[in-house]
This record gives sequence, C-alpha cells and structure tokens, in this order.
Amino acid sequence: MSEPKSRYLSRRNFLTRSAALASTLLVGRMAFAQSATKNSKFNDDLEMAISFELEQPSGGRYNRPYVAVWIENESGYPVRTVSLWMLTSAKGMRWVRDLRRWAQGEATRQAKDGGDLVATVSSPTRNAGKYTVVWDGKNDKKALVDQGDYYICVEEAREHGPYQLVRKKVTIGNSPAKQSLGSDGELKDVSIELRKRK
Repeated sequence: MSEPKSRYLSRRNFLTRSAALASTLLVGRMAFAQSATKNSKFNDDLEMAISFELEQPSGGRYNRPYVAVWIENESGYPVRTVSLWMLTSAKGMRWVRDLRRWAQGEATRQAKDGGDLVATVSSPTRNAGKYTVVWDGKNDKKALVDQGDYYICVEEAREHGPYQLVRKKVTIGNSPAKQSLGSDGELKDVSIELRKRK
C-alpha cells in the first residue's frame, strides 16, 4: 500500500529544502574563503626578489640607463617604487621623463598623495649586468599591501639608446613562488621570486 500523498510531498519538500540550505551554506563558505584570501595582507615572512639583466650592446657609445622597478595595483595605480636608478643632478633630472610609464604614474601618485620619490628612493645608475632588487610587500606609505593581483614593472631608458618596459600581472599569495616575466630589448630575463625573507 502506498504512503499518503501529503506525507510523500512533505518528505520531498524536506529533502529539497535541505539540499538548497546545504548549497547556500557551501556557496557562502566559499565566498567567505575567497573574501578572506583577498583581504589577507602580504605575508610578512616573505619578500619578493625582482631580478633582471641590463645588456650592453656591442660597439658604439654606451650611457648607463635609467631604471625604475615598481609595483602597480590591478587598476594600474603605482603602489610602491622599489628602485629608481638615475642621475639626480639638474642635467640628469630632465631625462627621468624618459622612464615614460613610471614618470606618468609618479605624477599621478604625487598629485594624489604628495611627496617626491625621486628625492627619497633614487640611487645612481648602474653598468650593464645582472641585478636583483627586493620588495618587502609594503606600499609607498610603508603599510603591507593585500594579497592578490599586481603588476610588476621594470622599465629602462638610456640616452642615445632604446626604451624597454617589462610589465606583467602576477598573483601574490601566501606561499613562495617563482615566475619569469620575459625580456624586452636590452632588458633581459626579468623574473620574480616570492621567497622567505632573508
């Protein structure tokens, strides 16, 4: 003999509602986990090593290049200038605008936040060779940034020479990682390593 129809429907309703509730809880838990990851700060136990090579072409006059290494957020706003190699003399200052992307971003940042990064973070130009600079995961105001997607930017320009820019999006998580970012002209083998702080 079959069960009464009303009891059969009520059991089906119960199972349907239970499945819907479980699904809602699972989706909510996943959304919370993603939100927590997105709002988690850069792991203070880590640092990012940004490595690259400045190649010297054969023959002819060679002027040491201006180089900027910086981090942009997902929308392209500058978060931190890690390194800036240039001449800070009056003669040298006119060439900083040849670092096109960095100079444009710095003008935008300066209008919003004030301060002069040329005066505070610049150091002398370097000869051709292999270099590594280190980012501590902080912004220009010395606060840890959130984990997530950022652009790593390395730009090179030199008088009587070409202009190069390597800019690539990377995802910063909570564990060590390595990634090659590519090359452009005399700017070779740009790579990053998220590693334990030294």
